[in-house]
Amino acid sequence: MSVTITRMRRRHIEAALAIIRAHDKDDAKAAKTYFARKARSRKRWRATSARHYVALDDNMVVGVCGVDKDVEEGVDVWWLGWFYVDASSRGGGVGKALFDRSVRFARKHGARKLFVDTGSGKSYRRARDFYAGQGAVEEGRLRDFYGAGDHMVIYGLALSGK
Repeated sequence: MSVTITRMRRRHIEAALAIIRAHDKDDAKAAKTYFARKARSRKRWRATSARHYVALDDNMVVGVCGVDKDVEEGVDVWWLGWFYVDASSRGGGVGKALFDRSVRFARKHGARKLFVDTGSGKSYRRARDFYAGQGAVEEGRLRDFYGAGDHMVIYGLALSGK
């Protein structure tokens, strides 16, 4: 497999949403709203406070990942989001390449810390293991966030000594 990581373009949105939808329909709805809002504004699409990437295999989108600066409250804090890899492409380094590209972008733009949230359910075990493998540590849980017994798990990764 020869995968290329590239900046997400408007033409990639539907394919990226299909990958997200295959894993989590609710997340796909939220992602659709997020990407539609961004796509309406050239300024928002090109902003350095957020960047999303896709993994392309033979010009087909096989993964998506991005980062957003916390512009509300965090000081040099960024969030990883919409991080999904097509089931047929998992385990071959696609996720790692997307993650690394997103982290480099955030670091380049002054990120001190990167946070990511995921679920506590069995279907998110691979994501939790991946984040831990990248050096992120569990920093909190919002109990019953997604439903009874389904918690939001928040990981943090220090990116600089600031």
